Amino acid sequence: MGQASMEMSDRRRLAHLVRSTQQHKVLIRMARDHGWRTGAEVGVLRGKTLFAVLDAVPALSMYGIDQWRRLPLRADENAETYADFDMQALRRSVVDKSMSYNGRCIILAMPSTEAAEYVEPASLDFVFIDGDHTEAGVERDIRAWAPKVRSGGLVLGHDCHWITVKRVIDRLCPGWRDEGEAVWSIPVGEVCL
Repeated sequence: MGQASMEMSDRRRLAHLVRSTQQHKVLIRMARDHGWRTGAEVGVLRGKTLFAVLDAVPALSMYGIDQWRRLPLRADENAETYADFDMQALRRSVVDKSMSYNGRCIILAMPSTEAAEYVEPASLDFVFIDGDHTEAGVERDIRAWAPKVRSGGLVLGHDCHWITVKRVIDRLCPGWRDEGEAVWSIPVGEVCL
C-alpha cells in the first residue's frame, strides 16, 4: 500500500478510538466552579472547545495552540496525520474568529513545545491537552505545559480512553481523575515531571 493511501483517513484508521464527546461542557463547569481567569488549550483544530468555553465564561482568557499542519504517517501508535483536513482553512477560520474576543483569545500557531516558551511559568489556572495523541506527544505536552500552571491549578487533557494517553497519564499523573466526556484532570502539584 502506498504512503498516500495509508494516510488517506485518520478517521478510518483510528475509528475504534474516536468518540464524540462534549468536553467543552466539562471545561465550562470546571472554569465556573474554580473561577478560572486564564487557561490554554493545546490542540485546537477547529476551535470548537476553545470558543465554546470562551463564549460561556466571559471572564476567562485563553491561549489556543495548534500547528495546523498535516503530518506524515508515523510508526508511533495512534499517530494522526490530519490528511482528512484542510489545515490552512481551519487555521484561518480559528484565527479570524479569535479576533472577535477582544484580546481574550491568543492563538499560537506553532508546535506546542515552542508555544510553551511564550507563556510565563505559573501563569495559567489550567491547561487542557488535546494535541498529539502518541505517547511521546502526550508526555512532551505535559512536560512543556504543566510548569505554566500556577500552584493550585489543574492539568487536564482529553481522550483518557486512548491507550497511548492513558499510559502517559498513569505514569506522570498517578491519581488522575476522570471528569467525564473523556476528560482527565490532576492538580499541577501532583504531576510527576
